[in-house]
Amino acid sequence: MAGLFDPLEVGGLRLANRAVRSATYENRCDAEGRVTDALLEFYRPLAEGGLGLVVTGNAMVHPWGRTAPNALGIYSDEHLPGLERLARVFADRGVPAVVQLSHGGRQSLPDLLEGREIPAPSAVYSRAMKRTPREMTRAEIKEAIEAFVAAAERAWKAGFAGVQLHAAHGYLLSNFLSPLFNVREDGWGGSTRARTRILVEIAERIHARCGKEFPVLVKLNTEEGLPGGLDVDEACRVVRALPPGAFAAVEASGGIYETGLACRPGIASPRQEAYFLPNAERIAEASPIPVILVGGLRSLERIQEILAAGRVQAVAMSRPLIREPGLVRRWREGDRRRARCISCNECMTRVFEGPVRCYQEEREARARSGRAGGEAG
Repeated sequence: MAGLFDPLEVGGLRLANRAVRSATYENRCDAEGRVTDALLEFYRPLAEGGLGLVVTGNAMVHPWGRTAPNALGIYSDEHLPGLERLARVFADRGVPAVVQLSHGGRQSLPDLLEGREIPAPSAVYSRAMKRTPREMTRAEIKEAIEAFVAAAERAWKAGFAGVQLHAAHGYLLSNFLSPLFNVREDGWGGSTRARTRILVEIAERIHARCGKEFPVLVKLNTEEGLPGGLDVDEACRVVRALPPGAFAAVEASGGIYETGLACRPGIASPRQEAYFLPNAERIAEASPIPVILVGGLRSLERIQEILAAGRVQAVAMSRPLIREPGLVRRWREGDRRRARCISCNECMTRVFEGPVRCYQEEREARARSGRAGGEAG
């Protein structure tokens, strides 16, 4: 039976344990997506926190597919020097790191597109963005594919261990996979295999350019939460359509801007954790690709129980590591108390206000400082 602290091999990467940091938008780059000292300072504790693998926050592969201000950019060679600095943070500490590659699709932020229309596979109205995106031409689809491949090549040159394609949460690649948001009939939509085509072409071209030993992971939506949208049955058909060897691992997630689902609040007990576990287990049954479970994990006890069952190979966390970047190291050293994250979601709801951080931790630190000051006085 596997446990959290057992090693794992993913696409040729040797992970010291099965704890993965799930990608999180950091809001710490400059306006052009260049790496800053603040971003490096954010990642150093994570690199030292005992994780087996770190997935860096969603890096924008195209300037007209940006989803947030000050997000990491990987769409220009001008980003390479900063990406090299970021890769060294992990390499110097012996922790493999992969870059999550993202294009916003129908959830691109209009304020960052300089007057351009939002691109998407099909012109389907978005309640979250309050507008209808423009259907991409076939030439624009090819351009998007090349943007992902060129971004992966930059990650490879910078010294990262691999990349993860962001095909979840309502961004471009998950738009293509969705039968609700992709109603094309030109070979890029229609059947499951046609809607999955973009994922396959990107992965195969990355391997052709960067080598088979450069692993490509995928974060996959397993449910959207809308009638007629992608559900776990369709997600299983998607993974069955992926050719052998194309992807090193699948991180099973869910939700889009209209429905949420990805960051559920109020996780107070082990039975509320792992809300995507049933979906992840279905994905594991449908495909031999290793599955990474994300979604509300807070306790070592629950994680060990899930891994021992053998259906998923690793677990990923985001919000707990915003508050405690050294959580996994703490568990490994014998302090097995549950994560201090209370799932208030303030880190997510206020992320556009400034760099992502735990507001609860800041409040408690101020309270401790106040008490100490009172005692000293």
